[in-house]
Amino acid sequence: MQSVLRHAFCRAGRRSLACSLSSKTKNLNESETPLRRLLKDASSFAEVGAAVPAEGELEWATQPYTTHPNEENSSYIDPKETTVLLFPGQGSQRVGMGKSLMEIPAAKELYELASSIVGWDVARVCREGPEELLQRHCQTAVLVTSLGALELARESRPGAVERVRAAAGFSLGEITALVFAGALGFEQALRLVAVRAAAMQAAAAARAGGMLTVWLAPDARLARLLAAARERAVSPALPDPVCQVANYLFPGCKVLAGDEELDGSV
Repeated sequence: MQSVLRHAFCRAGRRSLACSLSSKTKNLNESETPLRRLLKDASSFAEVGAAVPAEGELEWATQPYTTHPNEENSSYIDPKETTVLLFPGQGSQRVGMGKSLMEIPAAKELYELASSIVGWDVARVCREGPEELLQRHCQTAVLVTSLGALELARESRPGAVERVRAAAGFSLGEITALVFAGALGFEQALRLVAVRAAAMQAAAAARAGGMLTVWLAPDARLARLLAAARERAVSPALPDPVCQVANYLFPGCKVLAGDEELDGSV
């Protein structure tokens, strides 16, 4: 059952991706494969003009904006004939989600398979809660419901899933996108999500902290600001304060995380 469902998730994604890569590779030099090109123009969301990567930044990544803005795409993709999937992250859950998906046999089977793997009734928790239980298992619930929603898309928008050219996700949604693309098995993803959720909960329980979303000008010097905030927060009770970038949302927008004592220091 798992292999059948996994094949259903990723057959369209693999087919369209393979066709896309084969057509584009013909137009590229041997030294510039599609993967190399993606890495070259990838966004790091680092500070523009920084002489060295800020603490915690990826040293191999490029700057937030492409260094080749005038290069034409290898091939034209008609947006009217293309589907791009963006999967949600934790925080998008609500009691009652997925209720309509139970009427779709493939989606119902997906929930049943997930339940057999994780050892609790995923569909029931999504539909009925209670809220506290759904929050505790939100990552698993969102992952399964997101994949189940694809079965609804197959019925309500024929051909849309088969025309997928790219899949991405926000936070947890990145794992969902990997499952759809066939890069990660469904059971592997469920077990990974469980470990991820446990690690996040343990970190939150071990140290009181908070998060802050910031919008930055291209010439902002965030690393200096964070260093100054940490320096001001040093005390006998907090000798090594934490204040750093936790999420890179999009160019010019990041989420900061740190100790509770730094609230208002940034």
